[in-house]
Amino acid sequence: MSSNTTVFQESICIEGKDIVKSFGKTIALKGVSFKIPCKTISCIIGPIGAGKTTLLRILAGLLKPDSGSITFRKDIKIISYLPEEVEPYDKLTGYENLTLFLGLRGLNVDEYVENLLRKLNVIEFVEKSVQTYSRGMKRLIMLASVLAPKCDLYILDEPFKELDVFSRTRLKEVLKEKLSECKSIIISTHELLEAQLICDYVIILHRGEKAFEGSTTEALELTKTSSLEDAFVKLVENKMVKTR
Repeated sequence: MSSNTTVFQESICIEGKDIVKSFGKTIALKGVSFKIPCKTISCIIGPIGAGKTTLLRILAGLLKPDSGSITFRKDIKIISYLPEEVEPYDKLTGYENLTLFLGLRGLNVDEYVENLLRKLNVIEFVEKSVQTYSRGMKRLIMLASVLAPKCDLYILDEPFKELDVFSRTRLKEVLKEKLSECKSIIISTHELLEAQLICDYVIILHRGEKAFEGSTTEALELTKTSSLEDAFVKLVENKMVKTR
């Protein structure tokens, strides 16, 4: 992760330059560059195997790129990250899981956290054993553990996974509220309807390369479509034609 002294525009939170990452003979990211604006919910979308999770893990500091750099604005110091594949401990209650995860950050389940649990509709089952939870309930507990700390940047890999319509609506409301408290929120998702409803900025990856970067409105205008799903298909197909 770069710590160079690039002078940022006030509106840019994170800049990636020529990021390359390989796993053996598989090249997951092929020189991807981007600029993520501050005070936006940015979506990284793409087909399966496009490099989304790899890029998020690099942004979270869990992977080091083979080459290229990531530069954060100087006031981004604390990051909270939700992996796609993560679950609470089955032998604990939801409350005990939250106490454990927040305790690792030196935090308690205080009034602020309990208010978040109510907004996510988690409070009604938080005292029950995780063994009794559905997959969606487990996801909500993990989301609560990641969103409860007050951080500068939130990175969420497939946050809508396993959630029903009601829970997705609650989560979108919480993320919009969180944006007023932090510098930026970055998510990856295959749920393009949810992305269109919540995301201000979009980065589309295809086979480790950037197919598009810009506002959601720009993606729709460029492709002359009314849905992000249709715009996504057109932009990826255009990228496929160019790389043949």
